[in-house]
Amino acid sequence: MMNFSQLPIHKKLMLIIMSVTISTLLIASTVLLIYDINQMKNDASNELTNTARLLGNRSSAALIFEDQSLAKENLLALQELPHINFGCIFQADGFLFANYFAKNRVLNQCPENPDIYESQVMFTTDFVHLMFPIKDNLKTIGYIYLNSDLDSITQRINQHIYLNIGLLIFIGLLAFLLSRKLQQFILKPLNDVANVAMLIEKKKDYSRRAPMNYTDEIGQFGQAFNAMLDTIESQNKELLESKNNLEILVKNRTLELESANRELESFSYSVSHDLKAPLRSITGFSQVIQQDYADILDDEGKDLLNRVVGNTRRMSELIDDLLELSRLGRKELEIQSVDFDTLTQGVTKSFLDRYPDRKVDINFQRLGNVMADPGLIKIVMENLLGNAWKYTSKKPHASIKIGKYLENGETVFFVEDDGAGFDMQYSDKLFGAFQRLHKPQEFEGTGIGLATVQRIIKRHGGRVWANSELNQGTTFCFTIGNK
Repeated sequence: MMNFSQLPIHKKLMLIIMSVTISTLLIASTVLLIYDINQMKNDASNELTNTARLLGNRSSAALIFEDQSLAKENLLALQELPHINFGCIFQADGFLFANYFAKNRVLNQCPENPDIYESQVMFTTDFVHLMFPIKDNLKTIGYIYLNSDLDSITQRINQHIYLNIGLLIFIGLLAFLLSRKLQQFILKPLNDVANVAMLIEKKKDYSRRAPMNYTDEIGQFGQAFNAMLDTIESQNKELLESKNNLEILVKNRTLELESANRELESFSYSVSHDLKAPLRSITGFSQVIQQDYADILDDEGKDLLNRVVGNTRRMSELIDDLLELSRLGRKELEIQSVDFDTLTQGVTKSFLDRYPDRKVDINFQRLGNVMADPGLIKIVMENLLGNAWKYTSKKPHASIKIGKYLENGETVFFVEDDGAGFDMQYSDKLFGAFQRLHKPQEFEGTGIGLATVQRIIKRHGGRVWANSELNQGTTFCFTIGNK
């Protein structure tokens, strides 16, 4: 059954009007019925009292002269009153002196103890009882008892009920019709507002207004609604203008960015060509000196020359890594289903083939398939596995674990090693370009690998972080958001 609060307004008004009307009519009918019943009881009581008084006056001589036949003759006058069931005359000592019984009545016996009716008039469920004293010069010489049915009262009550039911139906129907008619004056402005609101919701046309020709509270509500629409329309125009301006601004910024990217590509090419060319020359001349003038150089000269070659090689690697990092930001993502197990095993095998003398236990967990750019996600695993491989290089027997786990409904992949580790207070530098937490003398590297990992993971809508403890190993974790 629908809750009252969920009903439409017109049904709520109808229920309220009908409930108030019917409740008022029921209360009024009940009050009138009670009043009518009391009035009928008073009338019945007065009628019986007058009848008893008349019969008592006529029967006083019969009691004095003990003439029972005269008393019975007097009681026969009750035949003219069909509602009287029977009548009885008692002497003062309670002896039954005479009686009368109407034909075809159930009751045909006078009360044995007339003292119980000394209260004179008594109403029971179906009858009225009256005990009236018969006096002679203020002396009670006997009693007359009358028993009457309540058929007339019951009939009038039934008539009253039927009349009230008919009246209830008529007034209820009239109230229903009038309430429907009157609701139009109340609901029409509300319906106007509701219709405008629905049209605005469907067509997003904030120029529509609800017609308001009323000065009551509903009219004030409609005026406030229209005023709100004025404000929304004005704000909507401003938003549209701002959107158009923003689109123009974004378009201009996009053109500027494309131009800047082209300039960056040109600059990157220049860096690659113009900077690496002199580095190759330095490296080449240094190698010539090492080969052709080795017998002239002393040990210090050879050491210095080796450092020059090493630093030029390191600078060349830095330039290559920097160019690779810049290219990653411009590369279009090619998202597809990637067999992460096969890809990771292939990267691991390349490290095992490259360093056959290393003793490394690699523990694989099933990774499944991921939606990612296969080329870029391979670079992620190459850098993370390369990182683990590098920082476990000083252990005679290293261990690397690759797996995944669920956290808050999200799949987290990880690469865990038992290598050198680092102090977590410097973790904010971990993914910055050229940021290194170990000295070059301890572990080689350019400081670009983890920055590359972070950029790729972010482009996939994921995140990357690390947990580590110095000399206890490191765990790199990452998610793939499948952008």
